[in-house]
Amino acid sequence: MGADIKDQITSLGEELGDEKMSELYSEILIYPKKGLKSIKKAAKKEGYLFDKDELADALNEMDQAGAFVTVELDDASLEALLGTGDAAGQRGKATC
Repeated sequence: MGADIKDQITSLGEELGDEKMSELYSEILIYPKKGLKSIKKAAKKEGYLFDKDELADALNEMDQAGAFVTVELDDASLEALLGTGDAAGQRGKATC
């Protein structure tokens, strides 16, 4: 995979703005499949077409490179990601 898809993701981020991209990136961290669908849908509205697997690979590579260090999570997303508060309690009950 070349840098082309990463460039397109970066361009998409510039078009959608930091707030919307933070929302999409936080969703993919918490709900990977749903997050991928949301990014593909937002990209399609802006004229980008991404293959799901290629998009996932590119996002993983970008994450490993630190591209999402500045992503801001709201309290609910942070709790879900870290498994604190009610989200952890619900998960605990589901696994019993």
